[in-house]
Amino acid sequence: MKNENQKLKIIPLGGAGSVTKNMFVYESEKDIVVVDCGMGFPDESMLGVDLVIPDISYLLERRKKVRGIVITHGHEDHMGALPYILPQLNVPVFGTRLTMGLIEVKLKEHQLLKKVRLQTVNMDQQLQLGDFHLSFFAVCHSIQDAMGIILKTPVGIIVHAADYKFDWTPVDGQTFEVEKLAILKKQGGIKVLLSDCLRIEKEGYTLSEKAIGEAFDRETEKASGRVMITTFSSNISRIQQAAEVAAKHHRYLVLVGRSVEQNVEVARKLGYLRFPAGILVKVDQIKGVAPQKLMLIVAGSQGQSGSAMVRIANRDHRFVRITEGDTVIFASDPIPGYSDGVYNLIDRLSDQGANVIYSEITDDVHVSGHASKQELALMLGLTKPEYLIPIGGLLRHQKHLALLAQEMGMPKDHAFILKEGDAVELGPNWAAKVAEKVSVSDVMVDGTGIGDVGEIVLRDRQVLAEEGIFVVIINLDKKTGKLIHPPDIISRGFVFMKESEDLIARSQKIVEQVIAEHSQKQAEKGFIRRKIIDGLERFLYGQTERRPMVLPVIIEL
Repeated sequence: MKNENQKLKIIPLGGAGSVTKNMFVYESEKDIVVVDCGMGFPDESMLGVDLVIPDISYLLERRKKVRGIVITHGHEDHMGALPYILPQLNVPVFGTRLTMGLIEVKLKEHQLLKKVRLQTVNMDQQLQLGDFHLSFFAVCHSIQDAMGIILKTPVGIIVHAADYKFDWTPVDGQTFEVEKLAILKKQGGIKVLLSDCLRIEKEGYTLSEKAIGEAFDRETEKASGRVMITTFSSNISRIQQAAEVAAKHHRYLVLVGRSVEQNVEVARKLGYLRFPAGILVKVDQIKGVAPQKLMLIVAGSQGQSGSAMVRIANRDHRFVRITEGDTVIFASDPIPGYSDGVYNLIDRLSDQGANVIYSEITDDVHVSGHASKQELALMLGLTKPEYLIPIGGLLRHQKHLALLAQEMGMPKDHAFILKEGDAVELGPNWAAKVAEKVSVSDVMVDGTGIGDVGEIVLRDRQVLAEEGIFVVIINLDKKTGKLIHPPDIISRGFVFMKESEDLIARSQKIVEQVIAEHSQKQAEKGFIRRKIIDGLERFLYGQTERRPMVLPVIIEL
């Protein structure tokens, strides 16, 4: 029930103005509910970074208010940050059966499964999390068991519709539960709709997922050798259709890549995936099998470093090498902003003799899981929200959905174009407004380090990658402060030592001059190190117009 004195904040910590790293905060006076906890991919400037996760500083400062995290579906950009977030913020996590199965695999990898609280929900279940009453509705997406969320809050009803489309012939038979949204008008109407906007630029309606099966069938029939299909490892319905096509054409099915193997195991265990008997063959058993008898499902459709598809393209996969006659089908489009790596991967596979099929040349080998323009118009007409917050897209996608809402009668100031950290505040009977921005930044994960890679570290890595390193080893007499012998210099990624003897000798002279000048002054090592860096940086740039990282190592003996 609405409370006239209440107010509510909606804060995207990720997923607003960006496609990945989805995380949305709903905050009342007493409670917080979080929707999604996704990871993002590093951009080209983030050298050595494995992934990016949302900044949860705001939540950590209010940890006693957080009642739980609700996950809309099992894609990495909506749940992949959980292993890194839950050790800091161990609150209950809610999701559907398949979503929870995929989450359990990730948490088990990080040895967290016994330390967290997971609760499976179904589409007809309701939850009370503090001030928030939650119910769920099934949506169609490129993964099964995806859901939207209806939040009944102290200020009115909010609908959170993350990734979705309207598919009336889905592979699993589960259609979008429009009736659960239609009845909300009788309950006071929808205050705010948070809606997917990624595919707003595409006119018409998104194809049904079933179209993929027809494309797989056609391309497999034409293929003279092996067929390799690469898609998101969590796209269970797409893998199901591939298996059925493989069986039809008397091919064995081979799973290549740990993520594919794990997700298939979970989906089969939960009953979301059913393979014909005897169709599966392990990748280490394919040697000697006729190429026309094989279909491979390969992880790494986004060109992720270290993935099975990348290792195959690099010719360093243990069991799979590209040969003439292979057909490789990219059954997924590049995530916006990360296309360069995918097209580079396609080029390398083509160069090795593969016939590569991707959506730019054959548009039905990938079907989007996101609603096109007319479907988004259908959603707006179905829900008739008072306010709109476009999510899950870039700035241009957000603006286009806002324009569509205006064309359908929504006042311009009722559609909020948010970036990460922006906050919208609203009450039951006063206009929603932009509130004070929350400070957020990218939290980078590098190996086991979380958040310990910042701008300075990235800048150092950039210098090392582009300019190299120039190491000067200086042995000083501890009593006199003088050089024991001439400095040793090591160059890596800057100049070839044997071809730069004059440069090295002159660099040694500069170091010797600095030591001679300051040895009698009992200067601190930090001061001497700074003088050496300044002198060498000026000299090396003057000689080469390059700025390597200069690293003096002073040893007192």
